[in-house]
Amino acid sequence: MEDVGKTGKYWVAYRYFVHCTGLDFVDMVKIIGLYSVPENADVSLVELSVQKKWNEFDIGNFAQEIENTDRSFWQAPFGEVYLNETGTQVIGDYFKEPDKNSKFTRLIFFIYFLDVTKPLDTPFGKINLLPKTSQPLRISSQISFEAPE
Repeated sequence: MEDVGKTGKYWVAYRYFVHCTGLDFVDMVKIIGLYSVPENADVSLVELSVQKKWNEFDIGNFAQEIENTDRSFWQAPFGEVYLNETGTQVIGDYFKEPDKNSKFTRLIFFIYFLDVTKPLDTPFGKINLLPKTSQPLRISSQISFEAPE
């Protein structure tokens, strides 16, 4: 791969992005919580904040690498729900778009077979996962698991 050093065109593009937005790619997405799903031990519930509008990234680009396997076979998020900034109220989901004016997205989604020892791939780079905990009441009181068909 060419231009991977701190002088190549990718480094220049990255520095320009940081200069224009004030955000580092690392700051674009943060994991808030990783929760168990009592109805199915093979499923995790991931809560994230993204410093972008909900329609400026593709939730399908969140995944966890399965070594020696084509990305099209990796597990995909499902059942996504958008929350307000404090994570206490549902403001949208797959069928109901959240407010288009918000420049910040807080979302949760379900995903099968997540390995907490491996990072999660995001549209903004890889992020490390937190240890899995039980769902906080603010989540469990609003969200219920439904297996995809």
